[in-house]
Amino acid sequence: MNSPGEIRAYFELIAEENNAIRQFYYGDYDDILGAERVRMEYPLLWLEDMEVRPNS
Repeated sequence: MNSPGEIRAYFELIAEENNAIRQFYYGDYDDILGAERVRMEYPLLWLEDMEVRPNS
């Protein structure tokens, strides 16, 4: 896994294959605390939106 998209797809697959997880969510902390929260089904697998910075 090298890209953020590959990592996200991996976590989505984990959520789909685990019957105990009702939903996968990808987003940042503000989304969790904001309006998105009312549409979530718990338990859920939440992957924080990644901030990728090139090595300098």
